[in-house]
Amino acid sequence: MSDLQLINEELRLEVKGDELILTLAAQGIQGPPGTAVPGTGASYSQTFTQANLSIAGVLVVTHNLNSYPSGIAIYNSSGESIVPDRGEITSLNTCAIYLESFAPLAGTWRICLT
Repeated sequence: MSDLQLINEELRLEVKGDELILTLAAQGIQGPPGTAVPGTGASYSQTFTQANLSIAGVLVVTHNLNSYPSGIAIYNSSGESIVPDRGEITSLNTCAIYLESFAPLAGTWRICLT
C-alpha cells in the first residue's frame, strides 16, 4: 500500500501502511480532564461513548500534554477506525474533536493523541 496524504487548512491526514494519522491545526473549546497513558512519553489515550459527546457531536479532550498534538487516531475494539469531521486545538492541553456525522456513535471508542 502506498502512502497517502490529504492536507487542508485545518487537518492533515496521512496513511502510512496500516497507520492513519490525523493532525489538527486550529483553535476550539475547553474540555473535561483526561488521564495520560503511563510510560509512553508525550501521548494520551481515553475511551468514550456517544454519551461523552456534546449535543452537537463534539468530544472535548483535555490531554494535559502541554503541547499541540501532532497526531490523532480513533478506533473501537473491533479495529474499526474513523476520521473526525474536523478537529480544533483550544490550548496546549485541550482539543475538540467533531464527530457529528457519526451520530449516534455506537459502542465504546478510544481516542489517542501524540
